[in-house]
Amino acid sequence: MSSEESRIADEVAQTKSRLYHQFLLCPFNSSIQNVYMGLKWLSEGFHVHGVILLLIFTRKFTFTR
Repeated sequence: MSSEESRIADEVAQTKSRLYHQFLLCPFNSSIQNVYMGLKWLSEGFHVHGVILLLIFTRKFTFTR
């Protein structure tokens, strides 16, 4: 049971980091302007926007898989 749980947790962590990198590197069809704005948001501390977008991306990717 615990090995199964750890495997699932591992997979979730990998998926989250993958989504995080996709979000940072190519949000909204790889628009450089949006990448810049996303990084600016993160660097200026607007974590709420990042969390909301990450939730949207996570939901989208989870349901399309």
